[in-house]
Amino acid sequence: MVAKNEIIQELGQSDDLLLPDRIAGSLTANDRAKYYFGLLQMARANADRPIVPAPDLKTERLESRIEDSWLDEVVAAARVDGQTDLVVPRGGEILERLQSAIDDMIACLPQASAQELIERFATLRPAARQDDRIPLELVEKMTSGDRSAGDSLHLLVMDAHKAINALQADTAIETLMGARVHTLSPRISQFAARGAPMILFRDFAETADYQALRQVAGLVTAQGARTSHAAVVARQLGKVCIVGCRDLQIEASGRGGRIGAHVLQEGDLLSIDGGDASIYEGELPVRSEKPESLLAMVDSWREAARRAAPCSD
Repeated sequence: MVAKNEIIQELGQSDDLLLPDRIAGSLTANDRAKYYFGLLQMARANADRPIVPAPDLKTERLESRIEDSWLDEVVAAARVDGQTDLVVPRGGEILERLQSAIDDMIACLPQASAQELIERFATLRPAARQDDRIPLELVEKMTSGDRSAGDSLHLLVMDAHKAINALQADTAIETLMGARVHTLSPRISQFAARGAPMILFRDFAETADYQALRQVAGLVTAQGARTSHAAVVARQLGKVCIVGCRDLQIEASGRGGRIGAHVLQEGDLLSIDGGDASIYEGELPVRSEKPESLLAMVDSWREAARRAAPCSD
C-alpha cells in the first residue's frame, strides 16, 4: 500500500485515486468496531450467566481481519467484580482498539461529513484505562443502540457507517448485485485484454473487488465464509470461489504471495476446484457434466405442480 501511495502521489490527483482504498479501509474498520462491541457485550452477558463452553467469537474475529487469537479467551475469562466493574483480560487495550477503529472509520470522510462525528466522538471517548477493569455502566452506555437513551459509541459507529456508505454510493461508477463498485485495477484489464482466464487472490474480498469478479474466472480469499457477500456474488456470476483459505498470504505489492510453503507469482498457471476447495499447480482438464437424472426429477416436479394448479378463466 505504501508503494501504491507513492506512485499515485507522483501521478497527482491522489485523493481521487486513493478514495476507494480509503473507503474499503473504513468499512473494514467498521467490522472491527462491531466485533469489539460484540465482544464486550458477550463478555458482560457471560460474566453474569456463564455458558460452558463460552462463546469465543473466533469466526467474527477472523472475518473482521483481527489476527490476535488471545481475544478468543476474553469471554470465558470475563467476570463481574464488586457489582460495579467488568474485569476483562486486557480490557484497557480492547477499549483503545475500539477507539482506533472508530478513528479509522471517520478518516475517509470529507471534512463536512466528518466534523460532527469527530465532535461527538470527543464527547463520548472513554478515558484511558491502565487495568482490566471496565465499569459496567460504561459498557452499557458504549454499546447502547437506543437513541432515546442518549448518544453512544454504538450509535456513532452506526452513523459513521451510514456516512461511509453514502460516500461510496456517490463516488462509485455502477451497481453490481447490490454493491457499489469502483474502477478495475489496470493489471486486471490488461490480463483480460489478452483473453487469459484469471483467478483473483485476496485476503478478504471487498466491495471494490466486485467489478473485478466480472473479468476473472475464479476467486480465492484467505478469510470469509461460504455465505459472505463476496462468495454469494461470485456464485451469482457463475465464478468458481474458494473462501477461508487460512494458509494464503498476500504480498503487500498485490503481485504475489504464498499458500503454506508454495510461492505464488502473478501470472502463474493454477487450477482451482470450488467443490472441494482444492488448488492445483498447472492447468487441469475441465469436464462439464449435467446431472441429467436430477434435472429430470426437477422437471417432473414442475410438471406435477403445473397440473395440480387450479385453472382460472
